[in-house]
Amino acid sequence: MLNTEFYTKLDGELSELIAENSSNAGLKHKNKEQNKPYAFLMWFLKFYGQTQVYSQYITEGNDDASCDIILDVDDVEKGKIFYVIQSKWNNKQNASKQINSTEFKSALDDFKLVLLGEKGKTKNDNFNKKYKELTKHAQQNGTIKFVYFSLCNANPEVDDNIASFEKNYATSVEVLDINRIKRDYIDFHYKKIIPDNPLEQEYSPDEEIRLNIDQLDIKQNYLKINSPFSAYIFLLRPKTIFELFEKYKFKLFFKNVRNPLIHSKVNENIEETLKNEIPYFWYFNNGITALTSGVDGHINPTAKSIKVSGLQIINGAQTVYSVYKSYRDASAKDRRIMDKEALLTMRLLTVNSKELGLKITRYTNSQNPMEERDFWANDDVQVALQQQSFNTKYWYEKRRGEFREVPEGITPVSNRDFAMYHLIFNLEKPVEAQQAMRSDKDYFFISRKDDKDGLYEEIFLENPVRFDDMLAAYLFCEAIHANITAEINDEAATTLTFFFFTLAKTLLKKYLFWKYKSKSINLTEFIIEKHSDDNLLFAKVIEFTIQESFLYLDISNNINMNKHDDEKFYTLLTREIKQEVAKEHFEQFIIDDEKGQAIENWKLKFIKANEKSS
Repeated sequence: MLNTEFYTKLDGELSELIAENSSNAGLKHKNKEQNKPYAFLMWFLKFYGQTQVYSQYITEGNDDASCDIILDVDDVEKGKIFYVIQSKWNNKQNASKQINSTEFKSALDDFKLVLLGEKGKTKNDNFNKKYKELTKHAQQNGTIKFVYFSLCNANPEVDDNIASFEKNYATSVEVLDINRIKRDYIDFHYKKIIPDNPLEQEYSPDEEIRLNIDQLDIKQNYLKINSPFSAYIFLLRPKTIFELFEKYKFKLFFKNVRNPLIHSKVNENIEETLKNEIPYFWYFNNGITALTSGVDGHINPTAKSIKVSGLQIINGAQTVYSVYKSYRDASAKDRRIMDKEALLTMRLLTVNSKELGLKITRYTNSQNPMEERDFWANDDVQVALQQQSFNTKYWYEKRRGEFREVPEGITPVSNRDFAMYHLIFNLEKPVEAQQAMRSDKDYFFISRKDDKDGLYEEIFLENPVRFDDMLAAYLFCEAIHANITAEINDEAATTLTFFFFTLAKTLLKKYLFWKYKSKSINLTEFIIEKHSDDNLLFAKVIEFTIQESFLYLDISNNINMNKHDDEKFYTLLTREIKQEVAKEHFEQFIIDDEKGQAIENWKLKFIKANEKSS
């Protein structure tokens, strides 16, 4: 989804908001386009603030400068927090440009006046009222956060200004550019998970958390295991789970291989138990497993609460979200009944090793069908590749089945497919890819620390990896691989892919140099731009590569490309194609007019392809 496409989608939602709230005094312009900036603020409050009470917080209006929203939120531990928000509703052309540094610095200057209480009274009554509350809050040393959001790309030029502002005024500034807003939109609408909210306090991985544990009529209300590392088993009440999720939301599950679904049959069953069979909840539920970097001090046998650092729930996400939702929606009376009759088991493991934490996560989730790639879903490089993919029509699926819905025109592709074709085409490692594909282990997502044949580091960590390069490899290879005729069996087709796609890459580059009389053509950009029109060209290049390989290696008499025995075909290919020899040949291969025209006039024998002219 290009930024301009997202802009159009959001623009449509703003038009709907304007139509639904025509009586709102802020939507005062006869020209609907002039109402879009105000509607953008309404959208922000609805999407992030989860509220449709707009007029109470929106201060945008005459003489309001850089304070479009002043929002106060009650935090569980830090009390009231004020958010000062400035937006820029840009035109569609700016969706591909960076945030204007001059405009942003002007907003920072105005944030400074607001923070210091030096901004004078304006003609905007709504602003004056909220500003008075904000000033009083600041005088009491209350927490204030500034948010700037715009439908432009982030601008690195303003990073130093932000750092200086935060240092000088001991407060925080968060910038939401179009890519961040689009990512959050995708998380909510298509993954069905709640995104990080700029209107909530950030959760530090080492933050200390007060965890309330239940008191039972026993001498010690918890079980402790000391070796090989400290671990505890506690009983918690629904209120504790509710308060944890109310404050930290999905940040509790960063190390989990799954996020809880907003809607699922599992959730419904858990909620049903908490509603109609409360005393049996503990008996029906497996509980949750969490990791912590440390438990504060010695725990008194009769303690009612403990302090833990960096809490992460690695198993039981569905349970946590369902308990939270049930408790949130329950009446005061029903909450009292829940807290009296329902219990939940928590296993709390003290772990300070990333590798051990990943291994525990792996095994505690092994009762459900899991794949190796699921355990890398939160790796930084996987997150970055997915975010890059949101600028295209091919979304990088880093967690199986994470896109519950997809908009029209979008194709989700598994990171396994991207990894395989990247290894073949860009890293030019077809032998390794073939061996991985023929194994019962998913070596693409196994670390060599766990298995000497693991490929994860080679594919994702040791070489700079860009999503565009992965996408080009996928588009080129999959377009051909998916159209190899049924005359060739699956194993042989796979072998064709792995042996010849690397060679075809070299040949394609040489062909393009000949065709366009230039060596400055970017192969990745060409494939992405032309793939829908030039499947025919790609197919011709592949078949020409195969034929040239046969001729050069003198095996054309052994293999008849038009008529063959499948088993013989596969056996001959694997035995007689000498990859390194063929690779050296194509690196030295020269495409002149005769060979270039031979490629263009090539008649396909076994690949079905797009019949558009190349």
